[in-house]
Amino acid sequence: MKLNPNFFSTAYLYARNKFIIPRIDYGVTVKKSRHWKIKDTFSDKLGGFNSIAKDEFNILIKKEYFYKSIYTEVEFFFSKANIQYLEYQNLVRNRSSTWAVVTLYYFLFFNLCCLLRIFNQGYVYFSSAEKDKIDKFNQAINPLVGPISIGNYFFDIVNLDDGFGSIEIKLKKVDTTHKVIWEKFLSVIEILESKANGKEEAIYSIIKKCFDGSVFPRSYPSSLRNELNYFGESVFYDFEDSLTCDPLMDINDNFYTSFLKIKYDNNHNSKISSIVFLSSYIFNLNKNLLEDYRERSNFGKDFQKERDRNRLVNYNINS
Repeated sequence: MKLNPNFFSTAYLYARNKFIIPRIDYGVTVKKSRHWKIKDTFSDKLGGFNSIAKDEFNILIKKEYFYKSIYTEVEFFFSKANIQYLEYQNLVRNRSSTWAVVTLYYFLFFNLCCLLRIFNQGYVYFSSAEKDKIDKFNQAINPLVGPISIGNYFFDIVNLDDGFGSIEIKLKKVDTTHKVIWEKFLSVIEILESKANGKEEAIYSIIKKCFDGSVFPRSYPSSLRNELNYFGESVFYDFEDSLTCDPLMDINDNFYTSFLKIKYDNNHNSKISSIVFLSSYIFNLNKNLLEDYRERSNFGKDFQKERDRNRLVNYNINS
């Protein structure tokens, strides 16, 4: 594995050592992955439940179950990001600008979902099926505690007890993922920035600036996606060919020099340019972390084989 230490340095090593290496024995094969969705693990494999407030509670899950589920979802979302990568590169060449931006948005979104899960956090939607299972477990041990609500929940690890092999996870009901993911992403970026140095630190500093409200609205990728996808008059951007969609980039000196010079004008093209840069970096961060995982684990190679097959069959790209 070739890793450029100028751009993936001390923060990368922090993420690898804290979140990747502890999981190398807990993978799942592609064939079994559909049985390890995290919403099913949270509702079917409960070991404890503690209500904190309305639609806010902690659960206990065996470490093995959680790591297998979180690994599975990392692979799922990284695979979805790969498909959006290929779709976006095609759209850039064919000049369908508004749809290219929507595709770029989902490329970023799936990469963020992947990164959050690498950091043992993310969002899970409980339908009536999962809600009923959790309520049934809860009522058996806490008959005075009311039911939870259907909806979207943010989860994060509260405590890892290696002695008993269990993990305590906090869940709290939140708004739709597309509205709230940016705040959690910013928190992860702030952690990585604090662990970084040199050029790596400068990259995280720029990414943080894009989402801390100082130059763009905090959830600007969602707002941009909504305008170009749902407002009919956005067709004029295509008619006039007024949106600039650059290809996604490899992480090298050219990327770094260009990223340092991005414009923070509050217009569509500046926002699109920033998303191209930061999503390129996060994609490569996820890619490198998963390559590190595959080099150390017996798992993951079958998922990569599926991604390579998809590139060849559907996009005629031989990896």
